[in-house]
Amino acid sequence: MKNKNANISPGKRGISRRKFINSSIKTALGTSIALGFPSIVPASVFGKNAPSNRINIGAVGVGRISRAHDLPGVLQYDFAQVMAVCDLDTKRAEDGKKLVNDFYSKRDGKPFDGVKVYYDYRELLKDKDIDAVIISTPDHWHALIGISAARAKKHIYMQKPASLTIAEGRTMSDIIQNSNVKFQIGSQQRSTEQFRYAAELVRNGRIGKLKTVYVGLPGDPSGNEEPPMPVPKNLNYDMWLGSTPEVYYTEKRVHPQSGYDRPGWLRCEQFGAGMITGWGAHHIDSAHLGMGMERSGPVEIWGHVYAEDFAAAIKQLSTLSFIDNIAEKIIDHCEIIDIGEAGHDNNRFIWDRLASFKSMIAKLLPAASA
Repeated sequence: MKNKNANISPGKRGISRRKFINSSIKTALGTSIALGFPSIVPASVFGKNAPSNRINIGAVGVGRISRAHDLPGVLQYDFAQVMAVCDLDTKRAEDGKKLVNDFYSKRDGKPFDGVKVYYDYRELLKDKDIDAVIISTPDHWHALIGISAARAKKHIYMQKPASLTIAEGRTMSDIIQNSNVKFQIGSQQRSTEQFRYAAELVRNGRIGKLKTVYVGLPGDPSGNEEPPMPVPKNLNYDMWLGSTPEVYYTEKRVHPQSGYDRPGWLRCEQFGAGMITGWGAHHIDSAHLGMGMERSGPVEIWGHVYAEDFAAAIKQLSTLSFIDNIAEKIIDHCEIIDIGEAGHDNNRFIWDRLASFKSMIAKLLPAASA
């Protein structure tokens, strides 16, 4: 006999989890009444923690911050169910699956193996059963995954920072505003008692008129450079680089292949802005909260260029005749700080970036640099 559903796509043939549960409950109750005896239905089917009321969550990126902070923060709530994990490192993806399965096994007192594993966030976002995502990837992937999640109508919790650039952050914000999904950034420091209390004191005038606010951050030296290394078979390094320039693989540039210590990408400017978007995302947010300006933004921004590195870079770039005008513009918009030898090693990235400008211009604009 011909199957009348043979030409129906799997997506159209299926039934949603919520509709299935609702239909099953009605059928069970109707049958019990018709047969004249009570039907035993588990208590978990009803109430605030019923499957139809749970938020099904997919975790995108299951490295150090996910395992230590984001996943434990969600797993403690019964109304949330982590049903999928995703990572470009297959080893980490499997570790993430085991972490969540073990948690539910211990909590419920019986074996659990219901967590799905994905190695591409785009496949996870196609999962219709997932209601929300936790984005715990390296910083350079935040905005793009956030945009994709919003377009897939998934609610979002995202590790700070929201983005590496103002443009991509603005784009993500605009798309989320128009997508009707909930979004939360990881600025939880403002909720801790001491920071909240300090903000209340300032906003209520307890320290007098506020004139200047300083935000202090520690340094985060990058350490020694490593030579090129073979890419581990368990890591999709090309995908990991995303929209950033192609650079050779080293373990320190990505994350440890053994354990979950602090990853090296945090100290590479093409993947993150160091402590500025690390602790700075929290401290600057706390400053905004204390000023009562957390719904606004800066009206002026300026940068510092260290004189020693700046002079060396400009000298190297001077072989390009048209670079003079650019150099003048840089000087006009930067405050030059002469720090001598102090702090030079920690700020080599400034020189490196300016020194690479010549080759970049020559590659992109060969006619101009001829």
